[in-house]
Amino acid sequence: ADPAYLAVDHEENLYVGDTLNFRVPRITPDGKAEFFVGPPPWDGEPADIDGIKWKGRFKSVNGVCVDRYKNLYVVDPVARAVKKVYNTSDNLLFTIRGDLEDADRTLLFPKYTCVDNEDGSVYVSIYGGYQKNDWDMKSETVDGHCIKRITPNGEITRFAGSGDQGKVDGPLSAAKFSFPAGIAIGPDRSIYVADSGNCCIRVIANGQVNTFAGWRYEHSIIDGPARASIFTWPHGVDVAPDGTVYVADTFNSA
Repeated sequence: ADPAYLAVDHEENLYVGDTLNFRVPRITPDGKAEFFVGPPPWDGEPADIDGIKWKGRFKSVNGVCVDRYKNLYVVDPVARAVKKVYNTSDNLLFTIRGDLEDADRTLLFPKYTCVDNEDGSVYVSIYGGYQKNDWDMKSETVDGHCIKRITPNGEITRFAGSGDQGKVDGPLSAAKFSFPAGIAIGPDRSIYVADSGNCCIRVIANGQVNTFAGWRYEHSIIDGPARASIFTWPHGVDVAPDGTVYVADTFNSA
């Protein structure tokens, strides 16, 4: 139900984030769908539990990605966590890092994820934020609308974005996003972000955030050179081995 998230490994196996069934099935290159991780069909209750195969549980499933070793990474936004499913015979599911309740909001509103195969860092888009003043919904957001980095030892830092909503290119800590969604790493390790609320694609490279495609917030669809094109709330983004960037222009159904 609501299979909205996809990832492909180097053997062309397709992993599907089956959001409302709280599981991730796998589809082989010959079209065979098979159970991979999460609760079995006869026991589809959501939970925040580490464990092997069907004993491991999700509270929800959003973005998924696969590393070069066929380990699977799954964003669980309700559990405020990224979970890693090891490519072993028992498909062990293990929470890399989630929010610390009432003490740490560093994974509030996680949405999509990607992994850097060179150093093992996991990047997570934070799709929203909470208001600095709870009583004022127009006040600035805190530690939201940004990209977080989780190191292999579980340390979380804000990698790109000031934490407040907006549209600003520039150094990592000064840049601003608005509801960043899909995220992918290119062959040169540049990171591409579908900046949904700003209707554009951003690129993170060499300590800077820049606009890669799309140039203004406008609900329209215009083809052409990357910086002259217009998207409407793009969500998905991926990068081919040759560096070609593909975008799911969500509200334009394109």
